[in-house]
Amino acid sequence: MQLFESAAFISIVMMLSRGALVSVGPRWWFVGHAAVYFVYGCALAVKIVRRRLPIGLPAHVNLESVVKEEPAGQPSQAAAGAESESSDDEEAVTTSRERGDLGDIEEPRGRRLVKSPEFVLAVLTVAFCVDLVIARFIKLDGLNLPKVPLFESEQHQYLFGVAAILAVGIFLVL
Repeated sequence: MQLFESAAFISIVMMLSRGALVSVGPRWWFVGHAAVYFVYGCALAVKIVRRRLPIGLPAHVNLESVVKEEPAGQPSQAAAGAESESSDDEEAVTTSRERGDLGDIEEPRGRRLVKSPEFVLAVLTVAFCVDLVIARFIKLDGLNLPKVPLFESEQHQYLFGVAAILAVGIFLVL
């Protein structure tokens, strides 16, 4: 399972995130970090929502049958049981393993977890929260966080980080 299947989608997300990072400049660097988190967070939220809520399935399709459906080109367990009685079974297994197809052997649970968009979003959120804490509470000489002029007032940069986290959370819920 790949996190994102479409090369066009990956390219658009990368262009948006890099554009967001560069467009604000070095003075408002944390606003750029918040924008990058927002872009990647929304992309992952779309993937999570589409994975959890398979919208677009015909009404007569049972959701459990879709979840348990075998990948294309692989026989179901019942078909594999019927084939095991035939004399060609050993040859089919050999060619299957030679192709690198492991058949019914599943990935370890830990590897599936690490590849999930939920895990990736959680790691990204934790890393961004550390960045947010540094931007808000740690005052170093080299860490210059001037206020951002917005409309008729000036706002702290860390507020853009809080807004990005809230926006991704709302995007996930809605």
